[in-house]
Amino acid sequence: MAPPTTAPRLRDLTPEVVAEEVCRLVLEHLGKQICALGHMLTGDELVGITPAEMVTGTDLGLTVRDLVSFAHSGDCEDWGDYLGALDALQSVCERLFSQAGVPGTFEVGEIAGVADPETPIGCVLVAATARVSIEQGADVSAKQLGALGGCTSAHLSLLARKGELERTAHGCYSATSAKRWLKARGVRGWA
Repeated sequence: MAPPTTAPRLRDLTPEVVAEEVCRLVLEHLGKQICALGHMLTGDELVGITPAEMVTGTDLGLTVRDLVSFAHSGDCEDWGDYLGALDALQSVCERLFSQAGVPGTFEVGEIAGVADPETPIGCVLVAATARVSIEQGADVSAKQLGALGGCTSAHLSLLARKGELERTAHGCYSATSAKRWLKARGVRGWA
């Protein structure tokens, strides 16, 4: 059993709640940008839709919901495969992390440095990138594997010392070892 943590557990996060939070953040940011131009509007007044309505009424809301489902189970919905999930990750991260006026300023590979798995949105983004990395056969960091498996880096280190996980020379975990451990742990999507 994993030691207690205050971080959200991926398995406890619902697509609707995470999608609404992403939509709220995007609207809040949009409102701030409009106010900086001298207009006193909030984001939802500007577009005439609330974050809750955005969850099912916009591409962003639906994409975040599908991304949470992918992080949970590996289900790619209508994306076809994990590469489609990678496109969805890029789309959501661009809305959350890009700089105004500089298109293409965010690459999904940067998620490990900017997303905080101690928040619901960060947990989903880090777990989804971990799932894509493992599907590609790439090593994953303790931060990524912890978000996907619902445990701390310290617990993963303990498991590596016990021989239950294979740590690479760079301190990451091999995709094969991570897959085997996630399957044994009962994380959905690892057959």
